[in-house]
Amino acid sequence: MSRKSSGVIGLLAEPERLRVVAALALGAGTIAEVSAASGLEPKEVVAALRRLERGGLVAREKDQVTLLAERFREAAREAAPAGPTEPLSADPETDAVLRAFTRDGRITSLPVARRKRRLLLEHVASVFEPGVRYPEREVNVLMRAWHPDYAMLRRYLIDAALLDRADGFYWRIGGPVAIDPEPPVPARAGVPSATWTGVPTDRRADHTRPVRRVQRVAAYGLARDGDRVLLSHLRRGDARGLWTLPGGGVDFGERPAEAVVRELHEETGLTVRVEELLDGDAELVHSVDLDGTPIEGHPVRFLYRVAVLGGTLGVVEVEGSTDDARWWPVGGLPPLTPVAERVLRTGRLNG
Repeated sequence: MSRKSSGVIGLLAEPERLRVVAALALGAGTIAEVSAASGLEPKEVVAALRRLERGGLVAREKDQVTLLAERFREAAREAAPAGPTEPLSADPETDAVLRAFTRDGRITSLPVARRKRRLLLEHVASVFEPGVRYPEREVNVLMRAWHPDYAMLRRYLIDAALLDRADGFYWRIGGPVAIDPEPPVPARAGVPSATWTGVPTDRRADHTRPVRRVQRVAAYGLARDGDRVLLSHLRRGDARGLWTLPGGGVDFGERPAEAVVRELHEETGLTVRVEELLDGDAELVHSVDLDGTPIEGHPVRFLYRVAVLGGTLGVVEVEGSTDDARWWPVGGLPPLTPVAERVLRTGRLNG
């Protein structure tokens, strides 16, 4: 507490001064009116006013007395408890926005600046788990916890492509996803591609080992050239020998749309432009690692429609997961991973 705010509190510690201030706050404007409203003798009022005037809380001009309300507001602001000391977000920029536009977990106002508003909305969207569909009633409860106008906030999340909706259900389609660090894994073990492709594995799980939970965020591109579609050939893992949509994992700090451009260049040698987010989804996949450790895989996927701008068809990445890239006619497709097959059949990741 500052010296100024503690001084104000000290001035009001005397009952007579407090009664005088209360009388002024209720509308009394002269010594006689303060005396009548407070029940104090005029001489007691004058003594109290003299002390309050020296403290800068009141002003007197002849018999007129004015309460300096702004001085009380300043003291209240100085005496208010400081904001939270713990970061509200691991991202410093988001933390600054949350401190400026929220209080006690509630939005006080929405930023006008586009970047700040985006960071605030992304933080709100993080209450929705990727891959889960929420009924509108539940969405409203979650949004009301942030702002009384829950319908407005819900609409902002949809407009920002952070939520999507259909048939009374909502699901998350954008924003950063927090990924828990993976526990140490033996050097010879690796996460089989079955965790992400859904291809069955013939390995038996060793149930004496604790289940390892793995989450991966990936972005894939759907590129067409007339009746042909661009595919990549997998060279390793349980899905080796199958063809899939080009794409891959999102690096830390990278946006999915940026990742799909990078991955397509690495896997196909082509430069592409993202045109549209077609779908976003996630699923829980049970698999087995190379050493028998049972795995619960949680692949979070984004699917983009992309346009080829140029480049030379061929794999660029050395020792990557793919060893070939080709245009295939949709009427004569090669053996596909389950996810690629669903996309080419329905246009959705889990159609």
